[in-house]
Amino acid sequence: MKKAVSFLMAVVLLCSLLIIPSVALSAPTVSGVWLTTNPGFTVTPCGADKTPIAVDTSFDCNNDGNADNFYAGAVRFAVKYTPSLGLHVGDNYVILLYEGSTISVGSIHYINQITVSDADVSLGYLTFDVYPSSLLNATIVVTSDALGSSDPVTLAEVHQYLSFKLGDTDEDGKITTLDAVKILQYYVGNITFTDNQKSAADTDRDGKVTTLDAVRILQYYVGNISGF
Repeated sequence: MKKAVSFLMAVVLLCSLLIIPSVALSAPTVSGVWLTTNPGFTVTPCGADKTPIAVDTSFDCNNDGNADNFYAGAVRFAVKYTPSLGLHVGDNYVILLYEGSTISVGSIHYINQITVSDADVSLGYLTFDVYPSSLLNATIVVTSDALGSSDPVTLAEVHQYLSFKLGDTDEDGKITTLDAVKILQYYVGNITFTDNQKSAADTDRDGKVTTLDAVRILQYYVGNISGF
């Protein structure tokens, strides 16, 4: 009898654990990147001073219900690449970060080359410092004359996460002429902006909020440009 009671209690406990609702993942409250790295490669997001940023897996950046590898404030990447065929002195390796589905002059946001040295051969791997002009949604690939430049190896897919919407300076979820007006008010000192509002207002991403940002919002509003 005691065994039967213990078994029933165990079943009840198991059922209660199974019906516990999962905790919903939230979106980050700060800007950064989230990425997917292919197995066998090491891509470490870093800050502007090259300090590695620890991964945070408590957020859902793309609202698909799954936790993402999020790195708050990342602006560059340290890439460690170990070729499967080994390194040979004189071989040239090129790393690219490009946006979209194909590599072209217009889609490349970063490119760098390393010619393999004796020191590289001794280490057995190459280290690239990828510092893109813009993160956006991009892919990091590497190729070489040893591997065949027409067949690049994909290292990681990088996605930018913004805690603000570019152009939406009044934070109402829309981009209108009022957003341009607020920039002009801020520019002449009539109002102040929060950090997120400053980031949203900097539509040309030059690190400043000027009348040119207001002009770009108006161009977007009337359809002369399709985005920022």
